[in-house]
Amino acid sequence: SLWMLKPSCLNRGRGLELFTELTELDEFLKLYSKGYEVTEFANMEYNDEDEVSPAVKALMNKDKSRTQPLVYKNTDYRTKITHFVIQKYIEKPMLYKNHKFDLRVFSLMTHENELLVFGDCYVRLSSLPYDPEKKNYLIHLTNNAVQVRSNAYGSLVKGNIISIREFEEYCI
Repeated sequence: SLWMLKPSCLNRGRGLELFTELTELDEFLKLYSKGYEVTEFANMEYNDEDEVSPAVKALMNKDKSRTQPLVYKNTDYRTKITHFVIQKYIEKPMLYKNHKFDLRVFSLMTHENELLVFGDCYVRLSSLPYDPEKKNYLIHLTNNAVQVRSNAYGSLVKGNIISIREFEEYCI
């Protein structure tokens, strides 16, 4: 059973953690309260073979027998995360050619409370094929800021993005 912890104050996958055990959640919440090193995925030493979150990877030392302080190169800032969402992860999602995706839909709320939804949207894809048993974030997150870390970025489609029309045709 996979769960997700997402900071309310961050975007582009920063601070997002996946967990299966309450002990893992407890450790992530301790990191949040002590001061979480927030950095862009592009600045992390994270790759296609990683099996843990970026924060856990940074905590593990070379011999992997103990942990050390959380340190990233080019850290943007350190923050205490006080607002977050914990949600059940969708473990059997709809996939595009065995890859996770999300839809980027643009909308506008007018001053007269009219909601306008633009018909032209696009679909963002993960670089690595979906595998619910792995915790590599390049499998589970579709943010372009995250996906640029993958050696497989752009191998399925250029820039990991397809049009909504291409997606519709795939679904038919």
